Amino acid sequence: MKKITAILTAAILLAAMLAACADPSKAGAKSAGAVTDTQTETAAETGLGSDTEPLEIPTQTEAAPDSTTAKQPETPPEEPEDTTPVPVRGVTLNTDLLSEYKMTYAELTAKHGKLVDFSTYEGGAFYKFENGYGYYWFYYPGWHLGESRIDPEGGFEYFVMDDETKRLCRGLVCSDPRNMFIGDYETLGIEEISKLEGVHYQETLETFGALGLPAYHSVFTYDGWDNENVKIHLYHDKRNMIDLTSRCKFSIHMNYIEEEEGISR
Repeated sequence: MKKITAILTAAILLAAMLAACADPSKAGAKSAGAVTDTQTETAAETGLGSDTEPLEIPTQTEAAPDSTTAKQPETPPEEPEDTTPVPVRGVTLNTDLLSEYKMTYAELTAKHGKLVDFSTYEGGAFYKFENGYGYYWFYYPGWHLGESRIDPEGGFEYFVMDDETKRLCRGLVCSDPRNMFIGDYETLGIEEISKLEGVHYQETLETFGALGLPAYHSVFTYDGWDNENVKIHLYHDKRNMIDLTSRCKFSIHMNYIEEEEGISR
């Protein structure tokens, strides 16, 4: 009988052990409950919450600035208006000189006095008068085949004009730019010239020193002639300006002269 009792007791204990292994939550229920009780007590003491209630951490927010009291950025003071007068160069175009285009030889000698020099500059007949602006160019067929004389006072040789009342000035070369552009200056910008009344800029070319010319050649037209074939030519060393050594002239190509006057070769 004792032996049977011992066997039954062992079987009951084995069954209990197998049941505990199949449901570990029951086996550890008391232990987990003890931990929970401990955490609850700790949370009550510290106020930091528990496993079942998440910890709430209060956030610190900045109060919005009061627009009435907040410091506004300072507005920079307005700069005073510059009332300093801009210097006026006072450069003007010599319209008296330009108006001499197509004046006759007789009209020019009456205006500027006697002949004082002659040149075949650029292969043409250029006459310089006592009070003139430079060398005046006259073109007509056979000008170089006419009579030539030696001036008794100046000693220079010149071609006698075949008809002083008929031959027209077709160009003028100035040795001093101030004869064409009146004013007190040492240099004068090409842009400044283009803004003179009635003057229109066309182009600036490089001469590469051909015929001993300065490095650059600027071309303009002038409203007063009412003829775009007549050009103002400026020869200068610096690309964007002329100076007192620059050459100035106005002229029309002889092909246009022949076309105007009905001259055929």
